[in-house]
Amino acid sequence: MKKLVVLACVVSLLVAAAVTAGCSSGGSSESSANTPQGVAKAFWTAALRADAAASWKMLSKRMQTGLKNESEWAKSVVVKNPSASVKVVKSTVTGDKAEVSVKIMSGSTEIMTQNVLLVKENGVWKVDLP
Repeated sequence: MKKLVVLACVVSLLVAAAVTAGCSSGGSSESSANTPQGVAKAFWTAALRADAAASWKMLSKRMQTGLKNESEWAKSVVVKNPSASVKVVKSTVTGDKAEVSVKIMSGSTEIMTQNVLLVKENGVWKVDLP
């Protein structure tokens, strides 16, 4: 039941971003795939593009196990808004855990801010939603 609530929250956030977003995404040093900031940004970018395969690979093993399989995840990532941009605004790293705050943007307008929790698994940062 808890997993369904988390999944519903993720879908709600994606829907909210898609309903109001609509500009270009920008690149910066925060896009490195080897950092919590880069993974958080890449995860939200993939989710906003409804790229379930890419976002699935960025989920922690715990999240993947809770969702059972990639096709279940794909059902929840149905919103497509490739024009929204994602900007990292803050990050805190403590050992193998991190919290990254990202802003979903439409041009210069902030649509929402989301905190992304990450864990390091086998040397790779993975999104680990509560």
